[in-house]
Amino acid sequence: MRTLKRLTACLAAALFVSCASAPEGVRLSLNPKVVKDPAEIERFNSAISGIEERNGTLEDSQEWLREAYLGLNIKRLNDIPAKQYGEFGKFLYKGEAYIVLHPAFFVFFENDRKLSSKSDREAYPQKNIVERFFDKYYGYDYGMTVMKEQERLLRDFVEAASTEKRLLVLIVPKGYKSRLSYGYIEGLDEYARYLNEITNGSESVLYMETAEFEYGYMADSDMEVMKGFFGALGANRIIIGGSYVGRCLNHFYSSMRGRFDNVYIAPEIAAVSPGDLDNKWGRNLLSDKGRINFRVAARNLRAKGAYGIPVLMPPDIRPLYYYRFYSSSKK
Repeated sequence: MRTLKRLTACLAAALFVSCASAPEGVRLSLNPKVVKDPAEIERFNSAISGIEERNGTLEDSQEWLREAYLGLNIKRLNDIPAKQYGEFGKFLYKGEAYIVLHPAFFVFFENDRKLSSKSDREAYPQKNIVERFFDKYYGYDYGMTVMKEQERLLRDFVEAASTEKRLLVLIVPKGYKSRLSYGYIEGLDEYARYLNEITNGSESVLYMETAEFEYGYMADSDMEVMKGFFGALGANRIIIGGSYVGRCLNHFYSSMRGRFDNVYIAPEIAAVSPGDLDNKWGRNLLSDKGRINFRVAARNLRAKGAYGIPVLMPPDIRPLYYYRFYSSSKK
């Protein structure tokens, strides 16, 4: 009973924060314990300001939206000639490259609660699907609260990394267009629009596809392409995030681990399925301030049975020390 009361109190506080005061803008900042250079801090802050301006001007225009809905405006790694791989080395940050698997998978492919576009058919919707998801109130639903927060973290990271021109590879579900679960305006590729928005037209972002829609494994031929690509760049570390812990994310990690020794999962951007939260592992994932508890997330990643899913090989983890995901003003 005492545990239930504590959980209820924590959930109520988390819901209040997420529903009443959660900011829509990018919350990411540089970690002052890691980044000391004032010029680098100023450059980063300017980049974040640029994201906010772009989001509120260019990406709200009907002209931009028309193009964004046509398909992914991101280069496919498979289409890049091997002789050009070396050109992407300039986007490594201290030798690091990033991979995000199945971004926003829940919002676009599993959420069966329809989100109104509040737009007529003569105009493109002002808000993307994830923004509409953030706006919707789900009451005292712990799982949905966690999903919102996980999605904000991942969005913030992709926005910042792409704007800073960090090497980032998005792995999208194969044949995603036929599996979009939302029931919005027919003919609009909302997933492409969202990914185009958060990657900001960055030349440092590439994409590939998984072999199947619902799994994190990739075709052997695609894994060989990735092996050749990262091998040519000499990446010191490959940091992975995305959806879901114990499931697709671990499938993908296992495939990568068989080809690279320097692969890690970042707990800050590793999302858990809402179906796996109703147990002792998921209950403590959200703090009483509505934040993801990164220590708990990291601990769970190291466990063989976290979220009730048997994991034969817990992944190596590496937090994203460079960034601070939450403002220090909120303890």
